[in-house]
Amino acid sequence: MRPFQVRLDEVLSANNSSVVLYRIANLIDFYRRTILSSVLHLPLSDHASAGASSSEAPSLAAAFQELHKKAEDAFSHSLTKFAKDLDNQTIIAPADLTPPDEAVSAVKKLTEVMSVFDSSLVPQNEREKTFAEVLAALLDPVVRACTVSATSLVGAADMAVYMVNCLELCSSALAKFDFTTERLAKVRELIDAHMDTIVEEETLALFTRCGLGRKIARLNEWEEGNEPRPPLSEMDGMDGGSLSDALRGFEERVFDSSQLYLEHCAKLCSQHVRAGAKRRITDMAGATYRRLYEAVTLPANKYASPHLIVRYRPEQVDTVLQGH
Repeated sequence: MRPFQVRLDEVLSANNSSVVLYRIANLIDFYRRTILSSVLHLPLSDHASAGASSSEAPSLAAAFQELHKKAEDAFSHSLTKFAKDLDNQTIIAPADLTPPDEAVSAVKKLTEVMSVFDSSLVPQNEREKTFAEVLAALLDPVVRACTVSATSLVGAADMAVYMVNCLELCSSALAKFDFTTERLAKVRELIDAHMDTIVEEETLALFTRCGLGRKIARLNEWEEGNEPRPPLSEMDGMDGGSLSDALRGFEERVFDSSQLYLEHCAKLCSQHVRAGAKRRITDMAGATYRRLYEAVTLPANKYASPHLIVRYRPEQVDTVLQGH
């Protein structure tokens, strides 16, 4: 056993990657658990194996216990270096808002480590808890680096798209394994939060391009105002003529799919995420149009010929938007 221990020390002291060190640690753990199970007839759990001291177990099992700790320590040291190196890098967010090369490389490393753990002998009911510390050590620096690099971008929508693309890269990797459930849920919560920003910003941009942006802001003010509220038609910029002109621009974009270009939505890498964002944007646009329609057709708002201002019913606009 001594020659093997010496050789292992040489390998662990070499400049090996985190993945190689984790493979070594898991290989030793495989033998350790096999000996504990086959020789000592103990269950394959960390609790049981940790309780097998050298006085209770054959010397071979105790030796593998020690070797496994050495390998784990070497791997932990490599993770600390990995996090420090990533934190010290100046990462520039690409112009197309795709994940930077540093994030792609780090997630590739994470995937390789998860693949190694997936083949381990750790019992199913202990896998998520056992891997949690390793997962955090590999994933947290990536999310942190992407978050820092996002601050160099101008505009909330650009930052949100970039973060969704980076987090989707992480999410796709985690989703391949059954021992990442808890952390995957947290990553998806972050994605949802950034998606809210994208949907709000993109919807606002859609209305702004057709001249309805300020008018929607006025509508919001009117809805939030104290009773009794003045007629909407008497608010600045909400007269029937200017409102009608802006709505014609909105209709033009709604009924001509070539003009319904969603700039930030188009930069989302995942087709599934992109489709979900587009659906939410069109839903929000339809809901906003419905609010405007109901306000204009309300007699108390004193619009002359309101149906010449809002020419299409909300259901019609919803149908067209959902067809894009």
